[in-house]
Amino acid sequence: MQPDAFKTYLNAIGNYPLLTPDQEIELSRQIHRMLELKEVDRELSAQEKRQIKVGERAKEKLIKSNLKLVVHISKRYFRRLVSNNMELIDLVQEGNIGLDRAAEKFDGSRGYKFSTYAYWWIRQAITRAIDTSERVVRIPANSLEKIFKVFKFQHDHYIHNHRYPTLSEMATHVEMKEDDLMMLLERSTPHKSLDMLAVEDGHKLLDLMADESYLDDDYTPSEIKERHDTLYDALGLLSDQQRLIIEMYYGLADGKEHSLKEIGEMLKMSRECVRKHRDRAQRILRQRFNVSFGRQDSPPPVHTPVLFDFKAFL
Repeated sequence: MQPDAFKTYLNAIGNYPLLTPDQEIELSRQIHRMLELKEVDRELSAQEKRQIKVGERAKEKLIKSNLKLVVHISKRYFRRLVSNNMELIDLVQEGNIGLDRAAEKFDGSRGYKFSTYAYWWIRQAITRAIDTSERVVRIPANSLEKIFKVFKFQHDHYIHNHRYPTLSEMATHVEMKEDDLMMLLERSTPHKSLDMLAVEDGHKLLDLMADESYLDDDYTPSEIKERHDTLYDALGLLSDQQRLIIEMYYGLADGKEHSLKEIGEMLKMSRECVRKHRDRAQRILRQRFNVSFGRQDSPPPVHTPVLFDFKAFL
């Protein structure tokens, strides 16, 4: 939908008046009666058919009176989008699906307003649409809320302290364990098509990927030294045991990459214990590089975690 068409849509939904609590209760009663009659497995009377039509009009009226609420919620989530493949109107349409579901489930006799009840259904529909669009692996809505909370905290922390928060600070803020938070951040990384056009010059992302056939001989001696210095400075952050496991796992010690089982046998540890030490070491490195390698001239986008891919660097 073009901007002018969306503006027309906003003008149209602005003409629908808000409902009073008594009106919401009456509409809710009519809708539930309609749904009950639609489940009846028999021939309906003329009066019952009229009640179905009344219920359908009631549902339409309840929905139209709350379309502005969907736009309001959609604008909040639109700022959180990582990719550009969804427009604001897409979120509005998804939110309207949640609003339709809320209209059917709402029970006005319970004493709360429809907008309060519908808010959850609208938000759920929007967050699921965002999650499906941006990620191959679906993340539960409650976990997405924590991710958004972390990103906002990361952005605000940089603004006020001129540095990125540590993993411990972020975990404390969202009341999670550090390992659980790191796993959540890693899984939240959005996936993009390699056919997507790059913004800079219009080439596809696939055209910009490095050729894996290139060897270190293609780097200048100074570049090689800089990469090695960065690598071993990073390893200095680890304990002796963690560093030994990383060196053996990636073949830094003898040029041969060892499996977790082989490392466990040499260190007299179980495979699972070695894996935990390896994962912990990688998380330490990623978090430290989050601080060291982040841009210092401007804060990161609210929605983008800055994580260092240690395995790719090796």
